[in-house]
Amino acid sequence: MYFLLNERGKKYSTSCLGDKRLESRYRSVLRHLSAQMNATVPQANLEWKAIKGTYRLWDNEKVTPQGQLALHFQDIISSLPPSKERPLRVLQISDTVELNYTRHRCAKHLGPLKYIKHRGLHLHNSLLVSEQGQPLGLLKQTFHIRKDEKLGKSAERLHEPIQDKESARWLDHFDCGQTFSQTQGLEVVYVADREADILELFAERSAPGMHF
Repeated sequence: MYFLLNERGKKYSTSCLGDKRLESRYRSVLRHLSAQMNATVPQANLEWKAIKGTYRLWDNEKVTPQGQLALHFQDIISSLPPSKERPLRVLQISDTVELNYTRHRCAKHLGPLKYIKHRGLHLHNSLLVSEQGQPLGLLKQTFHIRKDEKLGKSAERLHEPIQDKESARWLDHFDCGQTFSQTQGLEVVYVADREADILELFAERSAPGMHF
């Protein structure tokens, strides 16, 4: 039983994928694909049986995003030095990327990006990195699909509560890092660009081991 961090940084329990054999299979596929990051699944798997097995794994209802992150989080914890050798300082690098699927069949189910005809979603990641620059893993990942009526109305949203804005993703990820700092006895330095220059985010800091 491992824990994940929810949208406001609180912890809740999860049993990962709920099946030890499925978790073992998932880890095996992950190791195989990680060794060939520039390859597609068919390119990485020479046998049709392996290709089909990988897609079936992803189609399994038990392989949820939360379960996958729980397994990944377990790997992050196991890679950290023993608690007696802490405090350890890590960087939490947060940023948003646009995923443009305008030319794909799924575009009609997605939202606008910078322009109404450009369809896709926004993916926000928090990557943990050691002081030496070595990636430790993905602490949190969230996505947002913008509604058509919200495009180009940033001025109207100026006085809305932060929880109702897209900017809330910065607070959610900051809270996640803060909880990670407290539970693991680590110093965490939150790194972001000026889009995260939000008063509510600075006011959110309460853990002594959390820094900007």
